[in-house]
Amino acid sequence: MDSFNERDYAGLMWAEMSWVEVQRAAKEGRIALLPLGSIEQHGPMIPVGCDRFLAHTWSLEGARRARDEHGVPVVVVPTIPYGRSTQHVDFPGTISLSLETYMRLLEDIAREVIRAGFGKIACVSGHGGNYGPARETLRDLSGKLKKEGIGNVRFYLADSTNCFTRSREIYAKMKQGQFNFHADACETSYFLFHRPDLVKQEGMVRPVVKRDAMPLHLDWFTKRDITETGSSGDPTRANAEYGELSYEYFTGAIAAFLKRVWDEPVEA
Repeated sequence: MDSFNERDYAGLMWAEMSWVEVQRAAKEGRIALLPLGSIEQHGPMIPVGCDRFLAHTWSLEGARRARDEHGVPVVVVPTIPYGRSTQHVDFPGTISLSLETYMRLLEDIAREVIRAGFGKIACVSGHGGNYGPARETLRDLSGKLKKEGIGNVRFYLADSTNCFTRSREIYAKMKQGQFNFHADACETSYFLFHRPDLVKQEGMVRPVVKRDAMPLHLDWFTKRDITETGSSGDPTRANAEYGELSYEYFTGAIAAFLKRVWDEPVEA
């Protein structure tokens, strides 16, 4: 598989369409795929925009594969770059939205996509911290729409239970040897495959990780409670070959997920 090139996704990106093309895409019944990113520290070796890159590239390639391999029509809505990243605010570069702002932003975007005529909105997140707020926002919006008499809309959120069911197995292939939850060999490998120019080789060091599992308490912060560098696992084990393997898996999983979304009927 070749590395990501945005020019390969002509006809899939909402932002490159005219209003006429967006209208046509809605009339075709296309799935609106909304990538959810974040801007947060990812150690000294990869960019703070890691999760935005993941959500954006996974979604575009997943949409292309859904179209080409399964015959599923998709349009990719512009990626929301910011997310909920409060656990990383003790590092420069992190930009975390308040819960209220994030939920309002997601609801407003979803409502605009619905106003354009789309009946199925699927979200793919590159950041784990978005799952809770996104799920609650979409569930709450479903209730609001029902009260408003709008019942022919469905929301979907790809996660490890319905889409990325082999993610643990894929992550385990790196055999990092210590707790890895963030900015590890897996994410570093993605950049070695996708954007090696953004990897800081001098930052690829095995960090001192203070624990072997997530804290029990909810008010944890990465630097204080887990790792001084912001990275975990063992980034020194990263390689472009794994980056390609994981990219193939996650985009294929998204394509298969979109096929299931496409096959599910929408009833008022």
